[in-house]
Amino acid sequence: MFKTKIKGGNGGGKKAADSIMSAIPSKARVVAGLPANSAPYPDGTNIILVGMTNEFGCEAKNIPARSFLGWTLRNHVEEYSKAGLKVGKAISLRKVAWKVGLGQLGTMMQDDIKQRIVDIKDPPNAAMTIAIKGVDNPLVDTGHLGQSIRYEVREGRDD
Repeated sequence: MFKTKIKGGNGGGKKAADSIMSAIPSKARVVAGLPANSAPYPDGTNIILVGMTNEFGCEAKNIPARSFLGWTLRNHVEEYSKAGLKVGKAISLRKVAWKVGLGQLGTMMQDDIKQRIVDIKDPPNAAMTIAIKGVDNPLVDTGHLGQSIRYEVREGRDD
């Protein structure tokens, strides 16, 4: 989660924030990553498990952490905050529907996560893994992980 600050004189910041918040349902949000309904690999391997194993590593299997979700958020939080303010303003002025605006943020996040998956090189694959995969890109093999990254605009509670 990240926070933004709206500035303005004579209560303008509060008025702007109130205007934005009144245009968006209270439980609305955008999330990006591997949705719970993500398709498994063709062999049945759970993509969520693969994502978690790569994000956090697995000491028992000698797999180092290769953060693609958390890294993306940490390294783009300022960009997302600025974009969120712009989208919020457009929503409050009724220039864009709230679902469309949050979808624009989601697309940005989704694209950044996918790019991180392609760009990550460290820690490198083990020599045996490179021999099996035929390529030395730690998070790219079949492409299924990157293709599974999606954003969702949600309204209401997660059950």
